[in-house]
Amino acid sequence: MIKRGNYQWKEILTMKKIRFLTLILALMLVFTMMPLGSIEAYAAGTVSGVEIVNDTLTWDAYTGAAEYHITCDDGKFSYGLTDSSGTSVDLKKAMDDANLNSGTYSIYVSACDANGVITGTKSEAVSYEYTAPASKPRLDAPVLTQNGYVLSWELPKGNADYIYIRIDENINGTWEQVDYENMLPDIAATYLGDGLEPGKTYRAGVFFGANSKNTSNLSSAYSYTEPFNGPAQKIDPKITDAAVDNNGIVTWKGIELPDVAAADISYNVKASGFAGRFDFDAGNALTFDLKTAMDNRGLTTGAYDVNITAKVPKYGLTIYESSTDFMNYSYTMPEPPAQEETTEPTVEKITITEDNTIVEGIKNKVWNGSKRTQTLEVTVDGKVLVKDVDYKVTYKNYVNVGTSTLTIKGLGDYTGSIKKTFAINPKSTTIKSVTAAKNALIIKWKKNSTKMSTKRITGYEIWVSTSSKFTNSSTKKITLKGYKKVSKRVNGLKAKKKYYVKIRTYRTISGLTYYSSWSKYKTKKTK
Repeated sequence: MIKRGNYQWKEILTMKKIRFLTLILALMLVFTMMPLGSIEAYAAGTVSGVEIVNDTLTWDAYTGAAEYHITCDDGKFSYGLTDSSGTSVDLKKAMDDANLNSGTYSIYVSACDANGVITGTKSEAVSYEYTAPASKPRLDAPVLTQNGYVLSWELPKGNADYIYIRIDENINGTWEQVDYENMLPDIAATYLGDGLEPGKTYRAGVFFGANSKNTSNLSSAYSYTEPFNGPAQKIDPKITDAAVDNNGIVTWKGIELPDVAAADISYNVKASGFAGRFDFDAGNALTFDLKTAMDNRGLTTGAYDVNITAKVPKYGLTIYESSTDFMNYSYTMPEPPAQEETTEPTVEKITITEDNTIVEGIKNKVWNGSKRTQTLEVTVDGKVLVKDVDYKVTYKNYVNVGTSTLTIKGLGDYTGSIKKTFAINPKSTTIKSVTAAKNALIIKWKKNSTKMSTKRITGYEIWVSTSSKFTNSSTKKITLKGYKKVSKRVNGLKAKKKYYVKIRTYRTISGLTYYSSWSKYKTKKTK
């Protein structure tokens, strides 16, 4: 058949297999190289309030999360279902879209940053009994109409992903496939003549294909044409007598295709030079003013190779290419019109002040050893400004723990400046173990880094309480100076009593104390 502008389905299936194998190898490499400490990041408990009511999954908002990632686990495999910027999803629909089997699944929610990276730990599991939808109906077979070498059909009466056309040759009384193509599901015709051999007998077969998880139908059965003969002479038309003159006028003799009207054939003129290749639609005409078209496109002076391509747009993405040999055209761009001198009007600049400026997006940060900047939205007198056009931002003291200052300074039509501050808090730590002793607990935690300096933390604060809410009346608070400490024995506790323990880091600068987030608490009963 003729050369098509659409995809070939076999190549797409091969690329899907390659991408799937690449994903599997990448996942194996990630889990092989993952340090043991990373496993701790996936313990349950960060996102809370997870529950399922009437197939709707909901959870409590997590401070600092830009979006949430929902996964499920059937005891053998884990599946990524969907992402949400809110605090609820239609769980049944998400699992239907994932084409999962019926069964009992554990559902998890993880908080992510603006780049989709999981920032904390995933939630505790919530069980969900999932019932897969009933089997999909099959699409009706195509209704075919053949007019010479033009084959058309009624469009699918249901959701289809593609249309598959095959050409069979009668070889010694047996139909054997000799060619095929895939077309988009909104195309209703194709041209069969090209590539057929004189003196041979053929038939064409068509079916509506469905392979996507979003398609609500199964593929149809084949429909076949009646047998038909190849052309008396092989169809291989060419564009002839092509020429381009010094004025950039391109002329040619058009192609002829049996059973295709000349009005259904259109032409494309291509000009290729050092600046690239440029396409121009010539429609059904057999002449084209290339000079004017290049003037309108704003191309540069130089030598261009020109050729012509024919296509049959009536048959959708079915394109017949019949290119001439390249012709040379020396193009000269037009002289630019003389410009009158103009005086730029004086624009009074707007001053950025605290009174007329609203700055959104400033958030406290956690120390990570790198420069900590902000993503801002700056509004002056009700207008949202463009960064590096209307204003620029500079930072001071924005690496180490402490108070950072950013300055917003006007550019272009804006002048003046304002300053804002935000905190860089120390990195948190985690409790490794809590051991019971008589009227005491021995607490051990993970030191942040063997290279940690006092510029990052001053020490640790531990709270030990008989209440999971750590109320003042039930809580013992211990402050330890020095980042090297990794354990503490807390005495004076009640015997055989259950205690809750949590820890955080802190740094004190000029009388101000900056705290990390609290660790996940652990519980232990004293002896």
